[in-house]
Amino acid sequence: MAGYDRIISLAVASGLMVVIVMHKGRLAHWQRWQDKAAYPVRARSAFRTVIAVYKPDFIVLQDPDRNCRKAGASLKLLRVLAQAADDEPVRVIRVPRAYIY
Repeated sequence: MAGYDRIISLAVASGLMVVIVMHKGRLAHWQRWQDKAAYPVRARSAFRTVIAVYKPDFIVLQDPDRNCRKAGASLKLLRVLAQAADDEPVRVIRVPRAYIY
């Protein structure tokens, strides 16, 4: 994307947390953590560390409040991470879950 050098994308599924870092259109880093849903404070800390290291222009994540089919621990984790992203001084883009027909 023109004008944006660093993008962090976050995904949560079945207790897993995945962070992808793009730099100038290329994959710079990715990391997957297991069992983060059971430890949302640790997940938030790991996410904030990635943000501090890569200093993104913006963060992209699923909107936990719009068309989200997550439930239980995964939804709680997504909400904790969404709040952590909102607390950072970067632009946050929340995208709804894509419809599948």
